[in-house]
Amino acid sequence: SVLRGIPHPDQLITTPGRAVEELTTALLSQNELLQMLFSGSRASLFSKKLESSLKEQIYAQYPEYRENLTWDVVLSVIIYGGFYAFMEYSGEDAAEVTKILAELNECLRNQFFQV
Repeated sequence: SVLRGIPHPDQLITTPGRAVEELTTALLSQNELLQMLFSGSRASLFSKKLESSLKEQIYAQYPEYRENLTWDVVLSVIIYGGFYAFMEYSGEDAAEVTKILAELNECLRNQFFQV
């Protein structure tokens, strides 16, 4: 149900800051369940499924990036980094955490790509 809350995964390429806002909103809507089901060592299970699903949707729309190692690494950092940082700081001000993650991901994308 978290993935249904991310209607535009392609924004991780075009506007990653906006995509992070969608992702954190989706995570917040299911935060209690996620904390219960994927706490501790199980967090990696969810993050791997999240990454796989998001990349599948993105690469379906942007097949030219499928075999691009740089894009693959940057998307992994955005997805994993955003997920783990958000979960780590989910007890803090969610709006501020989301803003920080959005700014970081915009900088990361701008550093490597011009879309």
